[in-house]
Amino acid sequence: MLGDSPSLRSEVLRLIEKETPRAVQLAILDLEEHGEFERMAPPTIRGAPYTEDQVLGDWFPDEPMR
Repeated sequence: MLGDSPSLRSEVLRLIEKETPRAVQLAILDLEEHGEFERMAPPTIRGAPYTEDQVLGDWFPDEPMR
């Protein structure tokens, strides 16, 4: 999509800020549904900042400590 419309790149950070709260809520609901929420630190999920490179690139977060 960005390759076809490079001018949209300037919108990425705004969209990250706008959509992050909704994405976090969806992640929490999914974790709760699978009984995983308590294993995760809720502040970690809610407070995780995402960069433009993370959203646009190929990345995976580090594995949680067990």
